[in-house]
Amino acid sequence: MTAQAFREKARQLGMKEWEIDMQIELREKFLREGITPIPYEMALAAKQQSSCIDVFDLINVDQHPENALA
Repeated sequence: MTAQAFREKARQLGMKEWEIDMQIELREKFLREGITPIPYEMALAAKQQSSCIDVFDLINVDQHPENALA
């Protein structure tokens, strides 16, 4: 998902512009530093579920290897 697509979907979910900007900036910072960021889709899922922990559990490869994003 591109940053623009994320921005549009996030607005539909009611995220504030500063929240959207912060998520995009954090992702870009991670990429610059060689750290794999969470996909935009996971950030949106966390917003929809109001629980980052639930989303983390979905992508936690140690617990759910079938959900590996690689």
